[in-house]
Amino acid sequence: MATTVTLTKEEADKKIEIITKKFDSLKSGSLNDARDFLDKILEKENDEKITREVKKLRTPDVIKGDPVQTYFLDYDAFGEGLEPVYYWLLDELRENVSFSYKVKKSYDYFAASEGSYWYGDVGVRRSALEKRSTELLGTISVVIKSVINLIWDLKEFEQRFEHYDNFKSSDKNKKEAGEFALKSIWLTDVDTKKGRAAINVLTNDLNFITLRDAFMTAKNLEEVEKLEINDRVKRILKPRVQEFLKWIDLSDKELRQRFKIEKTYLKSQVNALELYTRWVKPYLIATNKLLPEEKPEEAEELVTAFDVARVVIEIFGTKEQKMNISGLIPYPIELPEDEKIFKCIEVKFVYRAIPGSVERGHFVHRGRVKMYFRAYILNKKQVNEFQKSQEEEIMKFVSGMTKDSLDALYDDLKHFDAFDSGGKKEEPQKEKKPAHTFEFVKSAKELIEPITQAAENIKQILPKKREFDPYALERVKKAAKSSAKKDLFVLYDLYKKSHKMLSW
Repeated sequence: MATTVTLTKEEADKKIEIITKKFDSLKSGSLNDARDFLDKILEKENDEKITREVKKLRTPDVIKGDPVQTYFLDYDAFGEGLEPVYYWLLDELRENVSFSYKVKKSYDYFAASEGSYWYGDVGVRRSALEKRSTELLGTISVVIKSVINLIWDLKEFEQRFEHYDNFKSSDKNKKEAGEFALKSIWLTDVDTKKGRAAINVLTNDLNFITLRDAFMTAKNLEEVEKLEINDRVKRILKPRVQEFLKWIDLSDKELRQRFKIEKTYLKSQVNALELYTRWVKPYLIATNKLLPEEKPEEAEELVTAFDVARVVIEIFGTKEQKMNISGLIPYPIELPEDEKIFKCIEVKFVYRAIPGSVERGHFVHRGRVKMYFRAYILNKKQVNEFQKSQEEEIMKFVSGMTKDSLDALYDDLKHFDAFDSGGKKEEPQKEKKPAHTFEFVKSAKELIEPITQAAENIKQILPKKREFDPYALERVKKAAKSSAKKDLFVLYDLYKKSHKMLSW
């Protein structure tokens, strides 16, 4: 296990520079080597800054590594439109029993010339989504402010409750501390409303010098009588002490009730915040999808005066490679969960299209399409990382809107039970079985014991599940590589034949 080493900023920057240079050198030769190099760094490295920078280098292309097979197809599809090209391959890859891959769309962006009618139509739709998103984000901002204010109020309530709890304590020191704190609050918040008759005013302005000290000393009416002060001060002090003692009971109950109400309201505000977040996410994602690419591929094709667009789509299909060890009784090769091997097929579509309006709001894209067919071999961990990187790419601009705010307040919200917890299910109590039931179970065990023994003997004859070994992993990888190449060629060849293209 690597020991944690704290590096200075200069040392970390130097190390990052060395890692980046080594990575760029490996990437220019082999993506697989570059990916393995970063994996080893992440396994050994403990510096947070270096780890963060290394993770940035692990782009989706690096995670996929080098393709094991590649095919390319480029043709003009003015006669049929571009939509059928995409859907034919999508349906074939996931629905044809020969493939049955689990397919996800991993990339979907477009760019259009600014003078095209399609660009203007998309801009109108995006403006409507932006307006709705802005309204919801404004509501979310108001709710977040409300949550912050409620948390602040609840913290103040807890501080006040500590004084009440100390006042009721049996410990003499705590009781005195609580009493003095509550009397100070009462003098400031309650008694001061009497104006010129307030104790602080009488003490400071009207020369009732002993009044405030006497009030802080007296715990009840009996102690007021015992104080060595003149009768004039006692006549002012007695009703104030009585009022203070009554205020303690009433304010304690009132504040605790208000605390419960505000806690409930805080929970409802957090639920509302989560609800508004769910509402705004689809609008933000849709708005982002309607934004053209900042740096489109082959941007020179997008001439402002022409009615032309570029559309780039990628689909990524995965399928687990399973195989058996041949022998008298074949048994499957068992691999660790993260090491399970998947054959993957990626199809990338690059369209240069002329959007033609058929009906208002509906376009048919006709033009040139380039298709890149690629096959990869990945383990389950790499497949999960690739899919996660794609999701993060989509959601990174959304999560900052609300998730970061909730994360910053998480400890306080959890403290005040502001989250909906499903609650732990109570384990059902086991019923006590009567004595005759145990007798029946005992006799049943004696009856089936010979059958159990026979089953154990059969188990000894059957081949046992073998432990994982690197050789088995290599066999699965080799089989997956061969199968992925075959599937990719069949998909490529089927497309060409079904579209009456030259094939062999």
